[in-house]
Amino acid sequence: MVFYLMDIVNSARTPVDIDGPLIFELPQGSRGTSILPDSSNQATANGPRVIVTGPFAPGITTVQLAYELPYRGSTVRLEQVWPATLQQLTLLVEQHGALEIASPQIASRNTMVNEGQPLIFANGPAIASGKALTVDITGLPHHAEWPMWFALAVGLGLMGWGLWAGFTGPARRRI
Repeated sequence: MVFYLMDIVNSARTPVDIDGPLIFELPQGSRGTSILPDSSNQATANGPRVIVTGPFAPGITTVQLAYELPYRGSTVRLEQVWPATLQQLTLLVEQHGALEIASPQIASRNTMVNEGQPLIFANGPAIASGKALTVDITGLPHHAEWPMWFALAVGLGLMGWGLWAGFTGPARRRI
């Protein structure tokens, strides 16, 4: 599961309308998007898209969401384009086993423990509107793929043998 905890900050004294909603297009393949309970009612999820409508009242509009990002193998790339400037990047990742994160946007990184759970805590600078955050997550738990490939090879071998035997078998005599 991937969680986004975002605050949209309006430092003006009056509501601000940005001429349309903020639309977050979640990474390709994401599914099960939901808005978490502490979010503003201005946020809605529609498939892999989260829409936050304005105008934005003075202060903070909180948007919290979750989605699933399926993966195969031990690595996944999370790539998120931001519809507005992200003032500061902060990542918290539960560390299980050999799990690691890498991103050109990470400026500092530490490991910490919270309630007995090791966490990777990383920070980075602002990300401009329309630019992507890219995070590679490696060391993910996964099922081995060799059994699938082995079964496929055996199946194809049997099909090939059957075709060969069917075409090269002894000639039959007609009575």
